Amino acid sequence: MASFLERFLKKTRPEEITFQDFEAFLEQSIEEHQNLEYKSGNLLVDRNGSLIKPQKRWDVIGSLALAKTVAGFANAEGGLLVLGVEELEEKHNGVVIRRRPGSIAPLPINVTKENIENQLRAKIQFPIDGITIAPVYPDETRVIYLIDVPQSIRGPHRVDELFYYQRYNFSTLEMQHFQIADLFGKRFAPDLDVELERGSGSPDVFSLHPVIYNRGRAVAKYMMVSFTMDHNSYTIAYAAQTWGIHEGVWEYHAGVNVVVYPDRPFRADFLTFKLSAANAQVQPITFHFELYAEDMQGKKKTLTFDPRNYVP
Repeated sequence: MASFLERFLKKTRPEEITFQDFEAFLEQSIEEHQNLEYKSGNLLVDRNGSLIKPQKRWDVIGSLALAKTVAGFANAEGGLLVLGVEELEEKHNGVVIRRRPGSIAPLPINVTKENIENQLRAKIQFPIDGITIAPVYPDETRVIYLIDVPQSIRGPHRVDELFYYQRYNFSTLEMQHFQIADLFGKRFAPDLDVELERGSGSPDVFSLHPVIYNRGRAVAKYMMVSFTMDHNSYTIAYAAQTWGIHEGVWEYHAGVNVVVYPDRPFRADFLTFKLSAANAQVQPITFHFELYAEDMQGKKKTLTFDPRNYVP
């Protein structure tokens, strides 16, 4: 599964991300959502460049505010925190309806990657596995950090042994008791996810494999995957017998003897797509997936595949 850095910055190796790559990302003006947040460098330092330190036990500022955002991502679906860019709020009737990236507001170079890693390790219980921190440098004195936070299978994670947070749309909020209990229950339950793998073909006729991942800690049994497609120019020309369609919903039933092990991808049988007519327009296909397994709460995910970028 692609990291959030790869998804947003289009680089598979974090160390290869340049400031020019980062500027190209900012030019897209992607609004904050469940998996993306912008924070100014002033989150950690004051106007004099000194680290902000909480004065009281309950102050969620400085490194605690950073830990809140990171833990909120880990307790939800994961995401990318851009640390060094101001949030630009858009309001309607006084209510914030979206946040986009504003001007860059980097950190001084003396706030190192190691400083941030140490603060997160100290402030979040349990420590979050798999965090990637990629620095980009506007100049020789300032730095912006791209913090890639995976969805955690060890959640819920607590901040400073006080609060549990979770990401919702473009906000990070304190969790309710039932949400905390739910995450504790997921520690030893399956947690299915899906990605699309290209097969052979061309933009006119091509195949896709839905690849199922189990992010949980228990084997997934009695798996069922279904999807619908938004209205588009493509039809499904071929599907193996494991796929069936009922009232417009495609369903994949692997059978009672097929399980999905944690951290071992399961490739569902491929589907072949073709343009519905000779003069039909090549355009992206949006899939709305639902995933189910024993002891797992049903999960929804939307994926888009663009045949115009198809490379056999």
